[in-house]
Amino acid sequence: MFKKIILLCSVLLVFGATGIALAQEATDTVVAVDQPAVQATVQDEAITAQELDISEPTLLPYSKFYFLKNWKNAIQSVFTFGQVKKAELNLKIASEKLLEARKLAEKTNNPKILNKATELYQNKIEAVQKNIAKFKETATTSVAVSKFLDKFTKQQILQEQILDKLASQVPASALEKIQQVRERQLEQFGQVMQKLEDKDKIKARVEKGLENLKESDLKPIIKLEILKKLEDKFPTSTIQQLEQAKTKALQNLNDKLQAMPAAAQQKIENYLDKAKTTIEKKQEMLNEIKNSLPTNSTLKQKMDIIKENLRQQNATTTATSPINQ
Repeated sequence: MFKKIILLCSVLLVFGATGIALAQEATDTVVAVDQPAVQATVQDEAITAQELDISEPTLLPYSKFYFLKNWKNAIQSVFTFGQVKKAELNLKIASEKLLEARKLAEKTNNPKILNKATELYQNKIEAVQKNIAKFKETATTSVAVSKFLDKFTKQQILQEQILDKLASQVPASALEKIQQVRERQLEQFGQVMQKLEDKDKIKARVEKGLENLKESDLKPIIKLEILKKLEDKFPTSTIQQLEQAKTKALQNLNDKLQAMPAAAQQKIENYLDKAKTTIEKKQEMLNEIKNSLPTNSTLKQKMDIIKENLRQQNATTTATSPINQ
């Protein structure tokens, strides 16, 4: 017990000093920034704190009292035992850090603050990975690991949605850090699934996680978009399972599209047009959607129109690039 008390005191001192420094730096910088706040998230795409099983953060990194939150987390960590429980705690804290970053993006465009907030989230996700690396059992041999993997899958999918939206809110100078975190997170997600889940059960596990996305007209297309991202980053041994999940998602989207009123179809078209991914990936997804539709579907023509709009956007961007000036 004495050793734990000494360890706790050391942790509190480190986090306290770091928290105070970060709070002071962030406070000074936020006050200095005089830029309009970024637009609020579109309701259909917004992920709430409740969906992440946490409370909405009210104490942000620029607060002088932010170090108290770090102290609380440090105390919880010291008195949390077992790698599964530690991973659950770090996953919860990671979600809190991500929502803090989202709130900061609504208050400031300062890249230093936004990059630091993203880094705090990244550190906690890395901590989760370190905990998982020490797991002695898998989802097949342990009920606790299986329950954790359900929670982890749900959180990773929702966190990816938040990062995707965040990427459209921050200035270019803060975008690179977010993209790096997203790429790394998707890769680690695949590695965790490969380590903890039987290959034949990955499809069901991912589909279960995707069902946690809130019900909206956009849900079918968001599910497909996420599956395509996972397909690019998951280990080769899991690709067949993801392909099966993607085929099912395409069919579901096909059915939904044909039954949707025109207004709902327009929302999906707008989402496809503005999706935060490369032109090539957008074109690829549009082709897959088009090919899954019945031959006589009028939606095929709409897919072609969106593709042409993307082609023109890409041509305009290329023509105005500094390289071509």
